[in-house]
Amino acid sequence: MGASCARVVEERPTSQSGATKYRFVDQSVGSSGPAEKPSLTYQDLEIWHHYVANVVSWFDDGQEFWIHRIPSVGFKNKLVLHLVLSFSALHMARTGSSRTSELLLDAEKHNSIGLRGLIDLLADLQGDNYEVAMLASMLVSFCYFGKGPVEGEYLLFNEKGPGEWIVLLRGARSVIEAVNETGKDAKVNEKPNTSSRSLDYEPHTANLRSFVQTEVANGKTSSTTLDALDLLLKFYGSIYGNKPSDPSFSFALGWPYRLSPEYVDSVAGKNSTALLVFAHFTLLLHDLKSQWFMQGWANHVLCGIRKHIGQDYLNWLDWIQNQISP
Repeated sequence: MGASCARVVEERPTSQSGATKYRFVDQSVGSSGPAEKPSLTYQDLEIWHHYVANVVSWFDDGQEFWIHRIPSVGFKNKLVLHLVLSFSALHMARTGSSRTSELLLDAEKHNSIGLRGLIDLLADLQGDNYEVAMLASMLVSFCYFGKGPVEGEYLLFNEKGPGEWIVLLRGARSVIEAVNETGKDAKVNEKPNTSSRSLDYEPHTANLRSFVQTEVANGKTSSTTLDALDLLLKFYGSIYGNKPSDPSFSFALGWPYRLSPEYVDSVAGKNSTALLVFAHFTLLLHDLKSQWFMQGWANHVLCGIRKHIGQDYLNWLDWIQNQISP
């Protein structure tokens, strides 16, 4: 039996007006015939116990969802269960276990099984499996964060183009849009950003917006970069502003979810102005650090941006660095 893995691929439009689509695909190597039916081990039971006893407690405002709803769905459809086990194994590996390498292998095994199951599910998406597809897509993204920062991967971009995570997120977005087309509610439990600090961000972001406007006018970046900044400022206002927060803009990962493919392409192409706007998203990432799987990502992404942004833009990063530095 050969190794197997799964990922999301991007399908470019065949016409100028077509939309970019993303789909999960199987990349099995050397496999033939029906897949083996995986069985749970004693170590899997230990990982499950760790999930119930430790992982769930991190979601202090959504434990009902994590300790009851997700397991309930997982026991009916094993792909969700495998992704939960992957997520829990990653947490165990991060807590200083002496079996870190073994746990990371377990996490990868369950993640691969869960992804293959999601691929099969999406081939026949029906009313009774919408929730399964939604939860699985969410867990795939969380597991990616749970693996921790990887050198050369910076969420929206990597050394070669679009980052692995944004492609995964676009795949999840395709699932949500497919469910929405049926008239079903495609929402999952989202934890809003909360910030106890008062942040006087408006003087800086006003100057930033004027600068980006000039960059657009001078043809140094696309207008989608300004659109991405305006969207980000709505999240800033909801999370850090003095007015009551808008639920539509209170969940940090909602920003990359709503980004246009054109802007993501600009970031992937290392356009300095686009990277500068993306750098200001790291503040939202930083304020998700209370979640174990988000720890370390803000500084990692900002360091990646510093490596690729033009020298003339580096001074703009000082404000962000001051906000996220310990």
